[in-house]
Amino acid sequence: MECSSSASKSKTSPAFIKLLWVYGIVGLLLCKWVNGFNYLNATADHNVMSYGFSRPLMVGLTYIHGAAAKGAVCLDGTLPGYHIHRGYGSGANSWLIMLEAAQLYFRGQRIWSAAMEDLKSKGMRHAKQALLAGCSAGGLATILHCDEFRKLFPRTTRVKCLSDAGLFLDIIDISGVRTSRNKFWGVVSLQKVQNLPRTCTKHLNPILHSIASVKTPLFLLNAAYDTWQIQASLAPPSADPHGRWHECRNNFAHCSASQIQFLQGFRNQMLYAVRGLSKHKKNGIFINSCFAHCQTERQDTWFDQNSPSIRNKACSFQLYEPQYSIILHYYVSGTALFALLPIISSCFITNKACLASSDALMMNLQRIAEYVGDWYFDRVNVKAIDCPYPCDNTCHNLVFRGEVP
Repeated sequence: MECSSSASKSKTSPAFIKLLWVYGIVGLLLCKWVNGFNYLNATADHNVMSYGFSRPLMVGLTYIHGAAAKGAVCLDGTLPGYHIHRGYGSGANSWLIMLEAAQLYFRGQRIWSAAMEDLKSKGMRHAKQALLAGCSAGGLATILHCDEFRKLFPRTTRVKCLSDAGLFLDIIDISGVRTSRNKFWGVVSLQKVQNLPRTCTKHLNPILHSIASVKTPLFLLNAAYDTWQIQASLAPPSADPHGRWHECRNNFAHCSASQIQFLQGFRNQMLYAVRGLSKHKKNGIFINSCFAHCQTERQDTWFDQNSPSIRNKACSFQLYEPQYSIILHYYVSGTALFALLPIISSCFITNKACLASSDALMMNLQRIAEYVGDWYFDRVNVKAIDCPYPCDNTCHNLVFRGEVP
């Protein structure tokens, strides 16, 4: 959802799916922080690595002209809008809704509702397949709106949700303070938590929304070392007055052994947070050991020749880790296998045949888009957890010139 007259750039869509880019629709928790913390998607502006990109598809802005009558307007009173690129042929009734948040909207729920009604009138009500997806704050919005989105369609419609970098952890930072909780609470208080799902708020503190409460099939895609959270929640400048984390915060290659150990603890907390979601076959998980944030937005990290990958299910095994009370499904290469040997010795292995076969370790890498496709079309049960840093050499890691504002 956009509140701007400027057109947006989006990647060329496959012929079989209808693309709908919706910007800034998040009005619930995250978007643009009021107190100077105004950037969520570190990927877009701060990535200093260069990768090849094809020419983007330019999609014009469609205003929702009936929104003003419903009070669904932007902060400056202008109409909200969205970018739509229609599918055709066999993809005419397949819809992809993409949320990318960049603003804090006081009337976000009204904007969301107005947009959904407008799109239903333009054919979305006839969808045979629908996927709600989002990155960063849009990924969080995807989690929060997922069940509401499901209710827009008949039961015969295949409806699922994909959250990319939307798993914001309630963590203790390097100074012993919960920086993220304090910032989230400010926005929640501002919004008076009236738009959060009741299945969450009647049981939990509203800022600790549980992904396990989502009933609709949900795919969580996250980097184990999410750079936005490292910069803004785990080791923010406010928690680092002496600048000991400055170099590590901007470039993982400059982290000391103790700092890497602290970041491994962050990864462990992420694995613990998804334990409930992983128990259900309908849900999907892809957590790779990269220093990244938002991997669905760019072709080089989504579905390029050298995109980040985890070894496919041709060689998989399950580990039950009592520390997390979770079964982790690892897809590994030969080098990754050696990195896991200390863990394997104390865990229950359900697929020993794969480990005994050297040929099985020579399978093809499987990219994020392929895992998501397998999950969406119910081909396989996807619970892909990468081995800890530094075993993954397919990452497109982010390096920053300065602090994320």
